[in-house]
Amino acid sequence: MLKLIYKRYLAAGGDLDFWSFQKPNGGLVAVAIVDDKPVITFWDEALDALNMIQPTTAELLEALNAAPAIEEARDFVLATLQACCGGAIVSDYDSDALGSMHTYPSDVTAQLNMMGSVTDALIPSNPDGWTTPFWCADASGVWAFRAHTASQIIAAGRAGKAHVVACQTKLDTLTQQLMAAETLEDITAISWTGDAE
Repeated sequence: MLKLIYKRYLAAGGDLDFWSFQKPNGGLVAVAIVDDKPVITFWDEALDALNMIQPTTAELLEALNAAPAIEEARDFVLATLQACCGGAIVSDYDSDALGSMHTYPSDVTAQLNMMGSVTDALIPSNPDGWTTPFWCADASGVWAFRAHTASQIIAAGRAGKAHVVACQTKLDTLTQQLMAAETLEDITAISWTGDAE
C-alpha cells in the first residue's frame, strides 16, 4: 500500500508544495507543482532519480511497481489532484480592476496582503482620494507597486477570490468524478489537466 506523506519546504525563494509517497519496496515517489505542472520524481532504494513532467496517472502507478487496489489508486489520484489544485491557486490571476488587464500574485503572502488591503479599503473614515499600492504586472509583464482606489482594490480582491473558488470548484468536480469511478481504468483517467465535466 502507498503511504502518503505531506511535506512543505522552501525552494527558489518561496514555498513549494511537495507530496511524498512511500512505495511498498521502500522507495519513494514525490509529486511537486512547478510552473503549474506536476513534476514527478521517483527514487529507488539506491536513490537513483528519474524526473517526469506531466505523466499520466496510469504511468505514475506503473512506475510505482505496484498493482494498486482500486482504493489505493483512488487515494493516489486524489492526492495528485489536491497537489495540482494547490499549485493552481498560487499561480497568479488576472483582473481588469485598473481599467486594463493586470496579473496579480496569489501566493499565500499575496493573498493575506490582498485581504488586508481590501479590509482597509472598506473603512468608512478613509479620506477622499484614498489609495493603496499593490504589486501587479501589466500586459507587457512589467511588475510594479501600483496605486489602487478603494473600488479598484476591492475589484482586484474579488477577482482573486473568484480565481480560488474556480480552482476549488474544479477540484470538487474532479473529486466527485473520482469517487464515482468504479474501475481502475476510470480512476486513472481522471487528471487535473483533463476536462472536468
